[in-house]
Amino acid sequence: MATPVMACLPEPWPQWSDIQRPDGPDLMIVRVTRIDIAAVPRISDRTEVFDETVTVELVQALQGAPDAQYQMKQVHSRRPLSDEPIRCLPWRVELNVGDVVVAYENRDGRLMIPQPYHVPADLKAVLEGHQ
Repeated sequence: MATPVMACLPEPWPQWSDIQRPDGPDLMIVRVTRIDIAAVPRISDRTEVFDETVTVELVQALQGAPDAQYQMKQVHSRRPLSDEPIRCLPWRVELNVGDVVVAYENRDGRLMIPQPYHVPADLKAVLEGHQ
């Protein structure tokens, strides 16, 4: 049986002072509109991993000129295929359709959604206005 993925390393996260600056990345509030779980897993000799593609739509631009819609891929679940210990898997954000969250576009154009505990108080206050 597949189980939700838990990362064994803390989420890497840049300092908010690097994000919230005049020349910083596009920063936004988005709503999760769709989550698609891959029909076919990625399989290695140790594990079976299902990815999920999360689609979000822009609710409010906080900085820059974000796109109206983004997609983000992350690990959804994993199942060990051997008795060997599982190595660390990438961190993931627990999301559900309808969630309103803070996000930003990193330098390579990928959408990044921080864990709720990483969101600073000023952005949490803006989020509450959309929930």
